[in-house]
Amino acid sequence: MAIDVGMLPLEEEGCLSSSAVDQLRTRLTERLQHALKGKAAVSAKSKRRMPITVQPDPVLHGYWGNDTVMTMSHQSALLGATSLQFELPTAVRQLLMVDQAAFEGFADAIFDTYDALAAHAPAPVRGWTDSDEGQYLAAMGSAKQPLHELAVSSLGTEQLGDMLRDLQRADQGGVHGKSI
Repeated sequence: MAIDVGMLPLEEEGCLSSSAVDQLRTRLTERLQHALKGKAAVSAKSKRRMPITVQPDPVLHGYWGNDTVMTMSHQSALLGATSLQFELPTAVRQLLMVDQAAFEGFADAIFDTYDALAAHAPAPVRGWTDSDEGQYLAAMGSAKQPLHELAVSSLGTEQLGDMLRDLQRADQGGVHGKSI
């Protein structure tokens, strides 16, 4: 019953430094663990009740490498967004639908982490802003103060075209049985 918190696209391609990604991962993991402490879900296979855990460095991390179809979190990181990928077992999803306290704790963990990151916005990796003084994350708003405008990286039209072609390829291929 592990919740996978995938942040490899941010590490490999994102606008944040590795220390900022580590801070984000640590804070989110701690908040999720606190929110779900003592919670358990029933496994569909074994029918056993198992505690919900949080995996901060999972196998399912949202980064499949280069020259392949990209996940949404990978594409978002390339666009300069602070993104991550959650993998939630079906039993955990079902629990979140019926347990209001667990659902609110899960949501609060995300909001709290995002607000803390936005409030203490680390300097973006060089190249993600037009000026050295630019604060990429400051333009993103927060959970309590929503986004006012879309902040996009300075990718050229060729790179954006590549991303759109990847999306089209993924949609036509039905990757993992899904379409976009």
